[in-house]
Amino acid sequence: MSETIANTKKVGYYMRSDPICVERTTSIEEILKIFRNQQISHVLVVEDHKLIGLISKEDLLQDLIEFGEETTGQTLNQIHLHLTQAHLIMSEDLITLKENDHRDFAMELLLQGQFHSLPVVDEQGKPIGIITALDLLKGYYETLQKMSAS
Repeated sequence: MSETIANTKKVGYYMRSDPICVERTTSIEEILKIFRNQQISHVLVVEDHKLIGLISKEDLLQDLIEFGEETTGQTLNQIHLHLTQAHLIMSEDLITLKENDHRDFAMELLLQGQFHSLPVVDEQGKPIGIITALDLLKGYYETLQKMSAS
């Protein structure tokens, strides 16, 4: 098996490197801007450069829906966006991957847990990437195309 094909079986081949990270005190207002400007669906939450949580657009939407049910005031909504911090809405106790984990393991975790993404961390717990089901699907398709072309 060539080195290139062997590498396509590793999570590192599919993950998006340099994931967007926020501090636990980042406001959800700022996170909304990041989602819009970076055109992403997930941010990783770090403290002292170590992964402590993940926020998806779905987490943010759920928080806003719950707050909207409690109040109808536009001013209160703006205050909520500005004052609510990442650690209050992030998912914790995350399942993470390492760069050298097998892609099939990542697929299995995504399917079993019904997750949309999985953070990839180094040995010290520092986030180095993020992988989504769409990343795996795109990468797998590209691999099949390369294999059929050769």
